Amino acid sequence: MSLPNPTFYQHPQSTALSTFLPLLKPHLPISNALYVRLQAPHNTPSRHCQFAATFPPQSIGDALEVPEVYTLLFADRSRHDESHIWLFNPLITSMFSYWRMKCSHSFVIDFKSTCKQHLKVDID
Repeated sequence: MSLPNPTFYQHPQSTALSTFLPLLKPHLPISNALYVRLQAPHNTPSRHCQFAATFPPQSIGDALEVPEVYTLLFADRSRHDESHIWLFNPLITSMFSYWRMKCSHSFVIDFKSTCKQHLKVDID
C-alpha cells in the first residue's frame, strides 16, 4: 500500500522562524543544517527564500497543530539555477536513535568522541 504524497503549505518568513526553530531544536545535531540556515541573517525576502511545511501555518488566534510526522522545507532561490533546498523530517532522528541503540555502547562513545574531535579541529 502506498502512502499519499504530502501536501506542502507555504509559511510566511515572519512566522516560519518562530514555528520551525522550536521543532528543529530537540533534533540537534541531526537538524543542524536546516536549523542554522534558517537563522542566517541574509535570509531576507529579496533573496527569494521559501519556507514550507507539511502542515498549514498557524491562523491568528488558533493553536498551532503540528502532526507527529512532518517535513520542513527551506529553499534559497537567490542563485536561480543553483537553488538550494534543505529538508527535515523527524523520522530521520528516529532511525538514528534506533541505530544507536542497536550498536554497542563503546562504539557510540567512540563515535561521539570522534565527532567532538572533528568539531574542535574545524572550530580551531
